[in-house]
Amino acid sequence: FYPIHPLTPNLSLLSTSPSPTSPPTKLTLRMRLSILITSPTSPPFTFNVLNECSLHRTSDYLTSLNLSVNSSPFAPVQADGIIFATPTGSTAYSMAAGSSVVHPGVAGIVVQPICPHVLSFRGMVFPDYAVIEVTTNNNRGGVEVAFDGRERRVLEEGERLEVRMSKYPVATVCNEGDTDDWVRGLSECFGFNRRKLQGED
Repeated sequence: FYPIHPLTPNLSLLSTSPSPTSPPTKLTLRMRLSILITSPTSPPFTFNVLNECSLHRTSDYLTSLNLSVNSSPFAPVQADGIIFATPTGSTAYSMAAGSSVVHPGVAGIVVQPICPHVLSFRGMVFPDYAVIEVTTNNNRGGVEVAFDGRERRVLEEGERLEVRMSKYPVATVCNEGDTDDWVRGLSECFGFNRRKLQGED
């Protein structure tokens, strides 16, 4: 999914074992999202995120947005906000908002509304080649965009936000393997479905 040649010099340092008897180092390429905001009155703004890009309301009124996928109108959004997450970010803010957890080896874009006004608006996963566009729709209040929960800016009327897969993933070193590490991490950090069994004292 990614052009590997820019990473080759650094990856070659990890691909060799410390000794002939040591197993090779295993890597996982973590997908990132590229966010582009265009405006008729200011230069384009770009940002790469590892976890998520989220849009929130800044007043008592719901955000009113228009969502398009690959330039085709998809759905209006009336909610407290919306999250665009990577598989890595699916265990963060997106999961807290009710989204599914996605394995980091799955190349996809998670779209998760935050407290939608219509209950049929559920979380979705789009393929990595999808380009998702967001525009404001005469909001009564402001809309703030957050990048990995750190950098923030306001999305003004007339501006367009575009979400797509970034060309620049993050290489992470595995302890055992991407799936083994992921499953163990979820079990240890979140305690999935653990409860006291019926009949136990």
